Amino acid sequence: MLHAIPVPAIIMSTDLQIIDVNAPFEAAVARRRATLLDRPLFDEFPPRPVPTPRTSKRRSAPRSRARWPRGRPTRWSRAGMTS
Repeated sequence: MLHAIPVPAIIMSTDLQIIDVNAPFEAAVARRRATLLDRPLFDEFPPRPVPTPRTSKRRSAPRSRARWPRGRPTRWSRAGMTS
């Protein structure tokens, strides 16, 4: 039944051992089924490190600057931005 599901799916035991995965899951994680089976989930997919305030600010500043069209507005109003 798992292999008939068209979206990525995984079956794990109660202690988070990988029991089975389907083909869309293999494609999504770019890993072969045989290398995942009977392995602890967090050994195969370690959690990402939590960003510190300093690193998250560095990453978000260029994105927020790119939103402004040439310079900053001089005044804000309830109806929107005015200059």
